Amino acid sequence: MHAGDMVEIVGTSGPGLFAPVVLASKVTVTGHSPPPPTHRFTYGDLFGGAQDSQWVEIEGIVHTAKVEEVDEHTLLDLRLDIGGGSVNVLLQDFAGVDIAHLVDARIRLRGVCATDFNQKKQFVGLDLYVPSPKFMKVLEAARTDTFAGPAMPIGNALQFGQAQHRVKVSGVSTYQSSDRGIYLQNGNDGIRIHAIAAQFIGADRQVDAVGFPVVGEYGPFLEDALIRERGPAIPVVPLRIEARNVITQNGDFYQVPYDQQLVQIQGLVEESHIAGSKRVLILRDGNEVFEASLPLSGRDSASVTAIGSLLLLTGICVVHADLDRSPVSFEILMKSARDIVILSRASWWTAAHTLAMLAALMGLTIAIILWVVILRNRVKHQTNVIRQSEDRFRHLAQHDYLTGLPNRLMLEEHITHCLQVCAAEHTLAAVFTIDIDYFKKINDTHGHIVGDECLKIVASRLRGTVRKLDVIARIGGEEFILIVGSLRAPQTASEIACELLLLFQETVSIQGTQIPLTISIGGALYPADGTDSASLRRMSDQALYQAKQSGRNRAVFINPSIFHINSELLCQT
Repeated sequence: MHAGDMVEIVGTSGPGLFAPVVLASKVTVTGHSPPPPTHRFTYGDLFGGAQDSQWVEIEGIVHTAKVEEVDEHTLLDLRLDIGGGSVNVLLQDFAGVDIAHLVDARIRLRGVCATDFNQKKQFVGLDLYVPSPKFMKVLEAARTDTFAGPAMPIGNALQFGQAQHRVKVSGVSTYQSSDRGIYLQNGNDGIRIHAIAAQFIGADRQVDAVGFPVVGEYGPFLEDALIRERGPAIPVVPLRIEARNVITQNGDFYQVPYDQQLVQIQGLVEESHIAGSKRVLILRDGNEVFEASLPLSGRDSASVTAIGSLLLLTGICVVHADLDRSPVSFEILMKSARDIVILSRASWWTAAHTLAMLAALMGLTIAIILWVVILRNRVKHQTNVIRQSEDRFRHLAQHDYLTGLPNRLMLEEHITHCLQVCAAEHTLAAVFTIDIDYFKKINDTHGHIVGDECLKIVASRLRGTVRKLDVIARIGGEEFILIVGSLRAPQTASEIACELLLLFQETVSIQGTQIPLTISIGGALYPADGTDSASLRRMSDQALYQAKQSGRNRAVFINPSIFHINSELLCQT
């Protein structure tokens, strides 16, 4: 497609990243038409994205012109000052355009207005997409020789009635804040230059600068400037000043005579700290407080800028203003620690140092006391650690690592204790041997991880049914033993066995697989089936064997006559 084509678009509307869009699935060229009519727009008309995606016309002064690769296309990128703000212009098919003499020209453009925005969809700037040079008209050509003509006095920059075009100034370099920020001074006037390209200019060089004067924080500066070095110059002699005279007021007007000039000023250091790549000082001269900064070098300037020292500083005086452009403070920009002369060093025995010494002695005393307390606590802690380790090892030795149930080691002790209590109370006890049905098949079919989960589920459900005086233990593999004491009648043991079976009549879900999980139970009663641990366990084990032989998923007691049943006592759902 080309500019002017009539198109038919089939697609889906969408919210877009800033304004609504159509996500096209089909685009058909149906003819050709001249561009839509438009009229001149100002920056205020375009502000906020009011004309986003519209065909507009703008007019202004070109500040920068450079060729860039954008989305695999070679475009001419212009920055245009249209009064009140700037617009980034992307020009396609710019063959034949005199780029070298485009900067500082007044041009008129027609194109599509686009909006720059941040991640919050907030307006931050404007772009203009221009299809070809036929939509660009040069209204006022730029000078062919950039540095031709006389230089204006630095103090005249942005005075009343000055045009939007570039101006030329000349002066001696006094300070370079970055590879593009340079301060020039001519007589008692100074100005900051922001170069369009990185260029190192040493101090005390005669420099010509051609750039666009713009409003700075307080005084104007030149942006998008070209720099031409003309050779060495007589160094600027810094003007000795006092802090109280930097910003004064005479009637309704402020007097700021030293802004952007090389000065000398003294001050007492009240604070010194590092901020980014600079050392920042807070100084006092009488009742005035001001700031000074210098770049960090290989050897830090902390010793030179000690708090309490009286210093004489040489640097650029930069005045800061509030939102109403009224001067409120100033700082001194220094090139290095060589711009500092120590007039008097701070006495070591300052109030701060005295308090520090007292604090150090007090801290040492407290540290000794704390050390004794720490040693005692450490001994106590180590003792606790040893005891906890002993408890942990004892627990690991007496419990099954997988289910957390007591193991064989603890089983005998619990059975013996339970039988002693029952003998004293003249009550009954039941010993149940419990086995998971078809556990080997579960392991072989689904793996040992699923088998372990089955063991944990069985252990958890069995544990949830027992009383505090009962004991459930894992004796190996898929076998568990449950000891229930203080029973008043044999039928109670039968009821307990039925309750246990009812816990396992539904399939369980493990790793997305439904697995039938049932148990078989063999039971023996104290004192009818045995009066000691060995006999009761042997009887319940025989009953378990009978339960498995009878078809599993059931409970069998070794002595069914206890329950007045002629054959095996079965408990099934």
